[in-house]
Amino acid sequence: ITLFYFTVCSVYRILPYDEKIVICHDYIGLSEWALGNWKTNKELTKAYAEFMKPYLHLVTFKKVAGHTGVLGNELADKLAKQALGL
Repeated sequence: ITLFYFTVCSVYRILPYDEKIVICHDYIGLSEWALGNWKTNKELTKAYAEFMKPYLHLVTFKKVAGHTGVLGNELADKLAKQALGL
């Protein structure tokens, strides 16, 4: 859930500016559901894909390796764990 949350929040932040962003992620589903490459079977993935549709012209997804020291990815993992109380 936190992956979707951070992605949606990122998109909301750019809306007033109509700027393009790159979303770096270590879970391939984040891009595949948004781009329509994976089937959305659950309500969360359906809602996420529908939300992302009108903004795909502003978003580029970049897959990064997880847990390999990528600074931004490590920070995202840390913040996600904090948000979950882990």
